[in-house]
Amino acid sequence: MAFSMTGFGSGKASNDQFQITVEMKSVNHRYFECIVRLPRQMMAFEDKIKKIVQNEVARGRIEVFVNVSGSALTKKQVKADWDIIDQLSALSKEFYERQGSERALSFSDIIRVQDAVSFVDADDENTEIETMLTQSTAEAVQNLKNMREVEGNNLLDDMRSQLVVFRKSLDQVTLFAPKVVEQYRTRLSQKLEEAVGEKFDQARLLTEITIFTDKTDITEELTRLASHMEQFDQIILEEVPIGRKLDFLLQEMNRETNTIGSKANDALIAKEVVEMKTTLEKMKEQVQNIE
Repeated sequence: MAFSMTGFGSGKASNDQFQITVEMKSVNHRYFECIVRLPRQMMAFEDKIKKIVQNEVARGRIEVFVNVSGSALTKKQVKADWDIIDQLSALSKEFYERQGSERALSFSDIIRVQDAVSFVDADDENTEIETMLTQSTAEAVQNLKNMREVEGNNLLDDMRSQLVVFRKSLDQVTLFAPKVVEQYRTRLSQKLEEAVGEKFDQARLLTEITIFTDKTDITEELTRLASHMEQFDQIILEEVPIGRKLDFLLQEMNRETNTIGSKANDALIAKEVVEMKTTLEKMKEQVQNIE
């Protein structure tokens, strides 16, 4: 299973007073990054939104846009700190008694005192907003995931097709490889025979062939590539994010292919190596967008 890191999703929730719309889009990124843009009055919910997204998305740069339409987001309540007010009243009464006056502390005096009277958001309103925001965010991230899954499966299908092409070239290289040494033996024998006749040094010929075989042997690289392709087939079935694993695997496959190209002294193998490297480049471009 594969998820693309590119996608879009939206969600809505509403009541009689207002409607909350959450939209999110994602693009490829090495790690997880979530940027939330929401009204100033709702900044307190930013971390909650990020957690909802991160619980569902492992990698990618996600931008979240929260829009609210309708009446005011929150209702205000007046809150009085009666302990402070009582202390102020007692102090005021004592003060004016000492001055021989009957003046007392007025309400206008009280509301000027910091913390004596404050305006706060209504708790029930905040709870409803949080519930609606959570609902619309969850819906948006699920729609985002659905789109990323569809796109991810399309990418995976394309990579499977590319791997088929790669396997065909690798099969050709595997077929050509044993013939390279035999062809070298034939060419070298002909050159020696032309130079010194049929009585050339057979031991020297065997030595040269052995040296050439050691230099051009690609058995180990072919074995590793076969193993890497098996791993590819296993990784794409995993439920966890597979993008980084596939990226690393393709790097290893590219390294082995380059080694084959540098070792194999054969035009046919060189041609297939070029095809293999071209195919790997296409796969690497695709895997960059897989979560």
